[in-house]
Formats: sequence, structure tokens, C-alpha cells
Amino acid sequence: MMMGRKLMETLLVLPVAMLAACGGDVAGTEQAVDVGENAQGVLFAPSAPASGNILDATTNLGPVTLGGAVQTYFTTNPQYYSFKVQVPANSLVGLEVTHLGSSMYLDTGLFVYGPKNSAGSYGTTVLAQDDDAGYGQLSKLASVPLVQGGEYLVVVSSSNGSGKQFRLQDVLRGWRVHVAHAAPGSLGLPAHAVGAVHHLAAPVDAGHG
Repeated sequence: MMMGRKLMETLLVLPVAMLAACGGDVAGTEQAVDVGENAQGVLFAPSAPASGNILDATTNLGPVTLGGAVQTYFTTNPQYYSFKVQVPANSLVGLEVTHLGSSMYLDTGLFVYGPKNSAGSYGTTVLAQDDDAGYGQLSKLASVPLVQGGEYLVVVSSSNGSGKQFRLQDVLRGWRVHVAHAAPGSLGLPAHAVGAVHHLAAPVDAGHG
């Protein structure tokens, strides 16, 4: 019985060994794994374009008001949608692809670039990113500190989202710094914020956001 088993193992190994000896692709003999929709996703970031402006590697859908939300759907695989968000200086911003308003089994990536410079470029440096910290395989950045005020670019991506919809919500969570000794307006904050750190919004709720 033992000899028969060893003979069988030898016969199974021989074709792979012969293929390797002949310069064949041994890795190609491995069985492909079928990855279902519930499997762990991969973070798909847009490739940096030759222009040096990440905007050029995305499909821009215009501005989103801070504290607002936008809903749309992917039309191809992979795809990168971008949204422009105006942010005050020294802010804490929350971003989330919410469960409410997004298709089941959708896998997204979330990226933040900027702020936009005088030449109109957001650059290619990722300030913050997330794969699936939200509901299921949806993306969530609970609190992104943005010191410099200006226009930022938020990118939502998916490798397999064609035909699926998503909802992006952004929230101004509060001020990043204590400004007890700052003059009103000197840090881009409203006068009532000077002397305290104000939390302006409740956390984004994936089930109700």
C-alpha cells in the first residue's frame, strides 16, 4: 500500500519536473483560484499621469459640498471617479462610501490628493487612502487631518464595479488644532472657533449616512 502511494506521488511530480527542465512555466501549471465577490479586495489606485496631475487619470464628476453626498455608478472596469472638495484650513474631514446607497458586494478604494496649486494641479501624492474600512468592502476614512485650506481631490475607484452604484459622503468633523492664542481668521477658522476645538458633525454612520 505504501509503495503504491509513493509511486503515485512520483508520477504526479514527474510532469512538473520535466516541464521545469525544459524551461516551461511551472507557475502556469497551478490551478487557478476562482475569487468570488465576497473575497478580500485589492486597493486600486489611479496611475500617475505624465502631466503630474492625478486629475488627468480620473473621470471628474465636479464638486461635492463639504457635508454633502453624491451618488453615481461605475460603467467600466477598472474605473476612477474624482470629486472636488473645498476644505477650510486645519480641518478634520471624514469620507465614506456608505452602505446606504451603494450596491451589494461592491469593492471600492478611496484616495485624497491636493490641495490644488496655482497651476491647477493636485499632484500625484496620496494624502490618505483606504481599501475596505467601511461596511463590507466599502471604503472609509474616518478622520483626515488637512492643515492647508483649499480644493482637494477625492477619488473613488473600483476594479469590478461596472454596473454598480455607490454613494460618497463627506463630513467636516472638526478643527485639527487648538487656536487659543490665534487671532480670528488667522488660521482660516471662523471667529467663534478661536479658543476651542469645535466638533461640527456627528460621525458618518454607514447604516444611516
